[in-house]
This record gives sequence, C-alpha cells and structure tokens, in this order.
Amino acid sequence: MSKTTPDEIAGIREELEAKQAELKALIERSANPIPEIYANGFEVLIGGSDCALVYKLESKPLVRVRLSPNTAKQFQMVLNNLIGHYENSLGSPLLTGEEVSKKLTEYYEKQQGPKV
Repeated sequence: MSKTTPDEIAGIREELEAKQAELKALIERSANPIPEIYANGFEVLIGGSDCALVYKLESKPLVRVRLSPNTAKQFQMVLNNLIGHYENSLGSPLLTGEEVSKKLTEYYEKQQGPKV
C-alpha cells in the first residue's frame, strides 16, 4: 500500500472543495429557479388566439408573457379579486399611475401659484 503525499492530499482537497462549491451553487439555483422581475409599467396586447403582457421598467420593455385569452381572463379575475381585498384592508382604493401623476401635477401647480 502506497502512502498519499501531502501534494496529492492538497489536490484531492481542492477537487473536493470545487465539487462542494458546484453543488452549493446548483442547490441555490434549484431552490429559486424562477427569475424575479420588477416592473413599473406594462402593455397588454391581444390577438385572435393569444394575449401578451409586456412588463416594462422605466418605459422600456423588460419581459413578454404570452397567455391564451382564457388564461388572461382568469388572471384578470384573480387580480381584480386580490386588489379588491387589498383595497378593503387599506380602507381606500389604490391610485393608478395616471391618477398619481395627475394629483402630483395639481399639487405642484398649486404650489407655484397662479400664472401671471
């Protein structure tokens, strides 16, 4: 039986550590395989046989999700229900982006006073 040299042990240790790092990365990826995306805008496209939700960030298209019209309707129904429950828990309706922009414009116009 031959003895393992310190260099061979170091090499085996390095290989083991590399394999452990690969395994850890694989486990982390598999634990959260769905990418998480933040969007602050959207566009909805609909055709005869499909729909597309284009999520945007700073007005730039970020990702497109294609749905059948049936699935889009189910999505709309579930989303309306969830938003309704959320608004009820807040005690007031949520404002859309357009409504927020309008209110901010009105506020800043009042702050500046009447134009002469």
